[in-house]
Amino acid sequence: MKENWERVKPATMLSKTELELMILEYIPKAKLKRFSLLSGGLSNSNYKVLLEGYEDPFVVRLTRKETCEKEAAIHTMLAGEVPVPEVYYYNTRTDTPFLMMEWKEGVQLKRVLQIGETTELKEAGQSIGYWLSKLGSCSFSRPGFLEVHHTDLKVTETMEVNPETFIEVINHFVRDGKSKRWLGESLAKEVLQFAKKHAHLLNHLDRTSALVHSDFNGLNILVDNQNGQLNTSAILDWEFAFSGPIEVDIGNMLRYTGFSNFVVFENAFLAGLAEGGINLDKNWRKRAKLVDLIALCEMLNNDNGGKVKVHDLKSLIIKTLEDWENL
Repeated sequence: MKENWERVKPATMLSKTELELMILEYIPKAKLKRFSLLSGGLSNSNYKVLLEGYEDPFVVRLTRKETCEKEAAIHTMLAGEVPVPEVYYYNTRTDTPFLMMEWKEGVQLKRVLQIGETTELKEAGQSIGYWLSKLGSCSFSRPGFLEVHHTDLKVTETMEVNPETFIEVINHFVRDGKSKRWLGESLAKEVLQFAKKHAHLLNHLDRTSALVHSDFNGLNILVDNQNGQLNTSAILDWEFAFSGPIEVDIGNMLRYTGFSNFVVFENAFLAGLAEGGINLDKNWRKRAKLVDLIALCEMLNNDNGGKVKVHDLKSLIIKTLEDWENL
């Protein structure tokens, strides 16, 4: 699961003084006791900070201006509805835009998938599926990309996933875009042929214009023991969120299936979706794989590549094509 992927850009290294100055904007006279750079991010930088006189830590998240505004708006919208950290403060008027957020206890879902017992996999899967279903209640007027305008989160550019747009986007990545370089001529052609052959399945894609996380995986979800069982404590990193179909997040969550007993987690995840009112038909898995193919190709659409990242993405794309008839 993005194991040893190369970062999109180096982590932003801050001194104690620099961090303290950021925190002072929210908490005057704050004194930084300890801080550490959190691992795991590929493009943004996150610091865990502990202040004198405060029992609980905070998170200072460094990101782009647009991401700051977008994530603050999403966290506010989801507060009390879906487990997300509270955003206490953010500043986009600085050279280093940042958010100051609540620290959430828990371990990455990835860790549970790696070493979790059967009961833990069931509990985590059920909880995550249920909370994913709740994103459907956060709806928009149309599908597309989200931006903040005057503190309101709005769709600024329509993007509906249907057979025509699916083929158009895949064609852009693997024939006209930079993904072709990393896939190679032969695989790029095979991907495009595959997309054209199966695009018709997207006629039955969920047409709800609801909030989609779009990076919904074991790295961005924390689970914690609550009242004797594992529950979702936080869904993090909403940088890529947009308005669209739930199959995007389902495909992302079920992208890496190589964990021991993954089927236990998957069945519980699907049960959690059903508990939340999401009923999937017989071709849901193929639709989820098709929309996930867009994401896989998009992540290859850059100049930098990255040896580990490219190998992983190519392997996932090849697996999608090879396993198709067994889905």
